[in-house]
Amino acid sequence: MKKTMFVLAIIAFTVACNSGRDKLLSAIRENEKKLFSDTLKKLDTAVAAIQVADYRTFAETYPADSLSPEFLFKAADIANSLGKSQEAIGMLQALRKSYPQHPRAGTGLFLEGFIYETSLHDSQKAIATYTEFLKQYPDHQLAQAAQFSLMQLEQGMSVEDVVKMFEAKGDSTAGLH
Repeated sequence: MKKTMFVLAIIAFTVACNSGRDKLLSAIRENEKKLFSDTLKKLDTAVAAIQVADYRTFAETYPADSLSPEFLFKAADIANSLGKSQEAIGMLQALRKSYPQHPRAGTGLFLEGFIYETSLHDSQKAIATYTEFLKQYPDHQLAQAAQFSLMQLEQGMSVEDVVKMFEAKGDSTAGLH
């Protein structure tokens, strides 16, 4: 009798957990559809804030779920779009720490550098992050972009300097076509 009660308790707990997961997942999917308003194609900040919270809750509540690393990545992206750059970096770091082998881990590290560079304007942290990215992911599809950003930051080049550099390169190859 006790064994039957124990088994029933485990089944009830499992069903309750799964229904909670399914309910949260359903809310996430619905908000994903609403994230951009249909008329302006502009980020709905209220829905975005809810979505970030739901993504984080899912990842924290169901860390072994295969959706959790992707949801952390998406939450970081949206948080950065909302101007919550430090929060975004924290989520990207959590992604790498908890899911180091996930395909988004490398992209997440690159994005940390990008956020330091463009949103937080912290050149030193951007340089350190891009350097770490290149050390860990030398063959990543974003490696060339990281190398370019490093060069730009280390040489103290402004966006205008970069544009001028590309224009000059364009002029030097114009006669080759």
